[in-house]
Amino acid sequence: MKSVWCVGLVLWTCYLAPGVRAGFLQKSGDAGQQDLAGKSKAQSELGNMVADMMAGRGPGLAAMAKITNKQIDLSTAVRQLDGKLPNDVASLVHMTTTDTGNGAFDEASMQKARRILNNMMLEAWAELDDVVFECKEFQERNRGTYEQVVADLARIGSQLSRLGELRVGASQGITDMDRERKDAEERLEKVTTEFTETRFENARIMKIRKNDLAVFDFILQATACKDSSSLMQLENPSMQICQSENGPLLNFKNPNLQSQLERLMTPEASQALRQALGQVQGPLGLIQSRADTTTTETTTALPTFAAEVVPVSEDPHPSGQWKKCVDGPRDCGLLHDLMSLEWGKFRDSFDELTEEMNQNQELYDTTKRNINEEITVISEQKTQHMEVLANTISAINADTEEMNEKDQQERDLEHEFDKTCLVFREKITEILFTRICAVRKVRNELLEHSTKTPP
Repeated sequence: MKSVWCVGLVLWTCYLAPGVRAGFLQKSGDAGQQDLAGKSKAQSELGNMVADMMAGRGPGLAAMAKITNKQIDLSTAVRQLDGKLPNDVASLVHMTTTDTGNGAFDEASMQKARRILNNMMLEAWAELDDVVFECKEFQERNRGTYEQVVADLARIGSQLSRLGELRVGASQGITDMDRERKDAEERLEKVTTEFTETRFENARIMKIRKNDLAVFDFILQATACKDSSSLMQLENPSMQICQSENGPLLNFKNPNLQSQLERLMTPEASQALRQALGQVQGPLGLIQSRADTTTTETTTALPTFAAEVVPVSEDPHPSGQWKKCVDGPRDCGLLHDLMSLEWGKFRDSFDELTEEMNQNQELYDTTKRNINEEITVISEQKTQHMEVLANTISAINADTEEMNEKDQQERDLEHEFDKTCLVFREKITEILFTRICAVRKVRNELLEHSTKTPP
C-alpha cells in the first residue's frame, strides 16, 4: 500500500506541475506531428497532446497520462516494453498475456514485480520532470534571445528608415546647392559680361576724350600770352583765325606747332574748336581798333573775341595750307580764356567718365565679391551635405550588415527551436507513453492476479 500511495502522490504532483510548465513551452509541432505516423493511435494522439502542451495549450502531463492509460491496450504496452523489463518481470508479463487457464501466480513474485514497475514509473516521472525543466530552460533562453533579436531588427529597421530620410535630405541638399551655385555663377557671368561690355565702351569713349583733352591742352599752351604782365598782344600775333567753308580755323605761324595740332586734332575737338571760334561776331575782331578807344561808355563790358577777317588764299602754299591766312591783330588773353572754357568742358566730361568708370568698377568688384562669398557659402553647405551623405551611407551599410546578421540569427534560432522542441516532444511522448503509461498498464494487468494489492 505504501508503494501504491507513493505512485499516487507522484501522479498527483505531476498533475499539478504541468500548469506551471505549460506556460514556458511555446512551440507547436504541427510539422513534427507527421513524425509519429505509423505508430499506434494512442501514441499519435499523445504526441499531439504533448505538442499542444508545449505550445501553451491542451491538458497537462497528469491529464495526458490518464487519457493515454484509458486508450492503450495490453499488447501495445507489452510491445513498447519489449527488452526493457527485467527477466523475472518479463516472465510474469509473458505468463499474463499467454495464460488461458486459472493457474495461480506467486504472490511474492507479483509484489516484487509491482515494486520494480513502480520504481520504473517513479524514475520515469523524475526523468520527465528533468526533461520538462530542461525544455523550459531552453525555451526561455532561445525565446529570450529570439525576442532580443526581433527587438534589434525593429530598432535597426527604424534606424534605416531615419537614415533613409537623412540620405534623401542630404541628396536633395546637394542638388539644391548645385542649382544655387549654378544660378550664382550665371549671375556672376552676366554681371561680368555687362561690366566688360560697359568698360570696353567707356574705354573707347575715354580714349576719344583723352585725345580731345590733349588737343585743348596743346591749344592752351600755344595760345598762352608770352608776356604775363599784359593781357593783350596786338602786334605780330603768333596765330591766325581763318575762315573756311566748314567754319573758322585756327592756324599757327609755326609749322611745327601746326603739324602737332593737326596730328592731335580729333573730329570732336575740331567741331568744338569751330563752335568756339564761331562765337566771334562781326568781322572776326576780338577787340576794337585803336580809333575807337576814345569812345566813352557808361558801362564797362567784357571784351569779346575779335579778329580781322582774312580771306582764304585760292592757291595753296607749297609748304602747307596753313599759310593761306594773313596775320591780323589778336587778343591772346581773351583767346586763351575762350580755349580754357572749352578745355574745362572736355575736362569735366573726362572727369565724369572717369568717375563713372570708377563707380562701375567699384560696383562690379562689390557684386563680384558678394557673389563669390555666396558661392563660397554654397560650397561649404554642399560639403556639409556631402559629409552627411557619406556618413549616412556608411551608417546604412553598417546597419544593413547588422540587419543581415540579425536575420540570419533569427532564422538560426527558429531552426534550433523547431529542431530542439521536436526532440523534447519525442522524449516526453516516449517517457509518458512507454515508461509510464505502458508500465502502468502492464502493472495493473499483472496485479489483477494479486490478492494482496489488486489494482
